[in-house]
Amino acid sequence: MKVLIVGAGIGGLTLAQNLRQLGISYEIFERDVDNNARFQGWAIALHTIVDTFLSSLPSDLPDVREATNHLAPLNIPAQFRYYYAGKDDGFGFEVCDYNGSTYQVKNYF
Repeated sequence: MKVLIVGAGIGGLTLAQNLRQLGISYEIFERDVDNNARFQGWAIALHTIVDTFLSSLPSDLPDVREATNHLAPLNIPAQFRYYYAGKDDGFGFEVCDYNGSTYQVKNYF
């Protein structure tokens, strides 16, 4: 059996890793020639599904938490940014604390 995977995004690459671990042949098809081939307007954040996602990865891959743990001390607030294609401006949301209360701030830049 050979599985054809359309798209080399997070879903396609995760599927490929799981197929590799199971010994199933696969081939990935991606239309973009590199990661700068077209405007990328969205960023993916796993949040609530991170444990399920990590448990689905093959055990022979490096530990993702350990590989990214150096980012934890930064204590970065939750953010969402959207950039308009072909433009330098956009908008975003940032969760911040002020006097013990949590606010969601909309920023235009």
